[in-house]
Amino acid sequence: MPAELLQIEVLGTAVLHDVNSILPIMEAITQIGVRFALDDFGTEYSSLRYLQRLPISVVKFDRNIVQGLVANQDDAALAMGIISIAHDLGMKVIAEGVENREQYVVLRSFQCDGIQGNLFCAACSGDEIADYLLPSFSFPLPAFHQ
Repeated sequence: MPAELLQIEVLGTAVLHDVNSILPIMEAITQIGVRFALDDFGTEYSSLRYLQRLPISVVKFDRNIVQGLVANQDDAALAMGIISIAHDLGMKVIAEGVENREQYVVLRSFQCDGIQGNLFCAACSGDEIADYLLPSFSFPLPAFHQ
């Protein structure tokens, strides 16, 4: 498989423990074309500094932010800010834990690059995932009106 097709997800908490040792390894892996995604951004010890310092191409923000997105303006502002900062740094953004159409619509309006969650597909077994890989399968998309 070409390295450009591989993306490794890392948790900010894992990187935090020894960033000085991990950074050169991540940079070397990036040099061969592999990309890194920072998973669960926005939880616990996440730091905006990681977005600037680490060779990250994708930021996946945590489902806890998504859950309050529609009803809580602070969560909406946080999501919009993460998306804006990541885009300004040349990164893509994926929202985790999207469960309903309202969350989807808000994230689309914030120009979130990717959406992951039960709205599209609940967790499933290895046998069940094979159906999603068939050429005839298409993921249902929620109706979206601008």
